[in-house]
Amino acid sequence: MNTLLMLLACAKPGTTTKPPEDLGPPVVPAVVAPVYTTAPGAPRDPLIAWAARDLPYDEALAGAAAGVAFEMLATGGGLDPSGLRWAAVRAGWPWPVQGVSSELVTEGELPAAMVSELRAALKPGQAIGLARVRDDLGSGDLWVGLTSTPALALAPIRREQAVGATLTLGVKVDSPAPAGLRVLAASPSLRLIDGPSVTLDEPGEWVIELRQVQDGGGERALAQLPIYVGEPTPDDGPFEAPDAPPADVGEAIRGAIAGVNGLRGLSAAQTLSTDPVLAATARSEATRRAAGGGPSADAEARLRRAGFPTGDVAELSCRAPTVQSCLDGLFWSPTSRAALLDPDMTLLGVGAELTNGQLTLVLGMAAGS
Repeated sequence: MNTLLMLLACAKPGTTTKPPEDLGPPVVPAVVAPVYTTAPGAPRDPLIAWAARDLPYDEALAGAAAGVAFEMLATGGGLDPSGLRWAAVRAGWPWPVQGVSSELVTEGELPAAMVSELRAALKPGQAIGLARVRDDLGSGDLWVGLTSTPALALAPIRREQAVGATLTLGVKVDSPAPAGLRVLAASPSLRLIDGPSVTLDEPGEWVIELRQVQDGGGERALAQLPIYVGEPTPDDGPFEAPDAPPADVGEAIRGAIAGVNGLRGLSAAQTLSTDPVLAATARSEATRRAAGGGPSADAEARLRRAGFPTGDVAELSCRAPTVQSCLDGLFWSPTSRAALLDPDMTLLGVGAELTNGQLTLVLGMAAGS
């Protein structure tokens, strides 16, 4: 999500072209679906079908686009990557969204410029979700287009499951199964489970990561998705409203401290106290990472040497346009979530750097004595 294009603060009218005939009011795809899956096929909205002819349209991704449109009309603004991720979760789209566009047009008209740009920017293997939603206040039709690359033909996975169910990664019938696939999961109690399947033996919110071993021996995360065991999917994600890029490093650090403690509050973990030693260590690492340094291999050793020889320690890092989108990426990763929400952690230090419109955050965490 770190390279995701953010939605404009509000949709702006553009040049429009009348379709060949009046094709009626919008037919909106489902913004909430019970399973994660891909759903390629023909759009049910006749105007969307006309606009998306010969494009790789997907109904599940279009549901996410409709969810984004409804949220934009309700708030008068846009969504940051965390809000966009949640719209995809609710619509049952399990893959990261890579491109976003929107345009407000007169009722029944086509946003010709937006559709042309979507066509021109579409990359091989990408799917497109396109939806239009009519504003009840009469301002017109809001069109939203999303692009995303399904990494495999994933067999449907129910987002809500019973306690004791087994989640097994699979592909659709007659689809090839890529080599090296596995599941990494964080349970509600923050147990990390790694294997071809996961027994959902705790009620609550699980985070499932689909991973693939690469030929060179490394791994990549294909998708991250929450599973709700013994409880319904919440209406909202972890953040209630989008945030803006921080004005300076100080604002970023203050926002990160508040954001981390807000996320911990969702799991009843205690509020973290700021620690000057952890902060200094995090600032140094943030400067190194922002200058192009790679992931640190000695994070635990550095924190031990800095004055935390015993107890839990962790160092998390992320890069994104805003504090919220950075923390959102950590929250939905099983490994970083396990540290972020660890109830034994009591101390926090934050380092931040702003470079070319991107925020680099480093979080140092430790269990105090």
